[in-house]
Amino acid sequence: MMVEKYDPLLFIEHYKKTNETLLWKKYYRSLEEFLGREPNDELTIWVQQFGLLTNLVDDLMDKDKKGYYYLVNNTKELSICLWSVLEKIKICVSQSNFRKFTDCIALSLLAQSDEDNYKLTPSSSENDYCYLVQRSVKLMQSFIYILDAEPSRILLQGIEYLAINFQIMNDLDNFKLTVPSDVLNKKGTLPLLRLATYAKEQKNNELMYLLTDSSYEERRESIVIIKKALNESGVLMYCRLLALSYSNRAEQLLLSISSDKKKIETLLMRNEMRD
Repeated sequence: MMVEKYDPLLFIEHYKKTNETLLWKKYYRSLEEFLGREPNDELTIWVQQFGLLTNLVDDLMDKDKKGYYYLVNNTKELSICLWSVLEKIKICVSQSNFRKFTDCIALSLLAQSDEDNYKLTPSSSENDYCYLVQRSVKLMQSFIYILDAEPSRILLQGIEYLAINFQIMNDLDNFKLTVPSDVLNKKGTLPLLRLATYAKEQKNNELMYLLTDSSYEERRESIVIIKKALNESGVLMYCRLLALSYSNRAEQLLLSISSDKKKIETLLMRNEMRD
């Protein structure tokens, strides 16, 4: 019996997440440059595809994301794509580097595996954000191990701050949508966690109900109310400033490793992540 072979590149093309692919490529290329490594075009292709495929796994949590039902119906194919790309990366790097890369990837996947930790509840707090952000932190740190099996703690910490900045900016981008999927799915992003805290402090039971206990249909009908609350409460501004503070922390740590400000600015990708 002939088994159909699934091509990761075709799978991604079908899903059309070109912009995210480009960001993973820019991030990895900037890491190569920062660490003084020679560009490896083949490895870059597989790294950027792997980053995108992990984004698709993350999208399985959000049924309002474009292509959700396609992903649900093709989870086997998605798994095949992930393993195929990992095999390609394994060929391109040393055994030591690959082992540490996959160890870090495992931590990233573990962080996103417990969906309950991502959902807003009446007891949610901003401390719960660690569940969401660790997926991004470990994923971005994992790419370091492809290039350096023994990275410095300062570099890992700098990339952690950078990943937190990226995740907050990604959270904010969701509210640019007419119907933010994070609201519909009660996802514990920083803006929504912060807004829930605000609702508790203001004893705004109606807003708290909409965020944590309402039905899917009620949340969809209340998008305008929630967006207005995000603006009037100052939550969006708070998140923008916090993201900037993490970007600045990352910059200071990276400057302690290298004096090349141009390379650091490229790695921070501020133009791409600008709100």
